[in-house]
Amino acid sequence: MNDSQWVSLIAGLLVLLLVWRGVRVLPRDGMLRNVVIWLVVFLLLGLAYQTFGPFDAIERRFHRPPPVPAEGGTDI
Repeated sequence: MNDSQWVSLIAGLLVLLLVWRGVRVLPRDGMLRNVVIWLVVFLLLGLAYQTFGPFDAIERRFHRPPPVPAEGGTDI
C-alpha cells in the first residue's frame, strides 16, 4: 500500500470511530435502523452508478429514431 492508501484507511477508521461514538450517544428509538437503511440506499446507488457508468450514455443506448409524420397529414 502506498502512502495515500494508508492515509485514506486511517481517515476512514477515524470517521467510523466518530460515527460509532455518535450513534452510541444518540437515543436508540429507531435511529440505528434509519442509519443502516440510508447506508444501504447509498450503497445501492453507488453500485448502480458503478455498474451502468455515466448516465449520459443512456441516451446513446436507448436512442429511438424521431417519429415519422403520417402521409398526407400535418405534423402536429
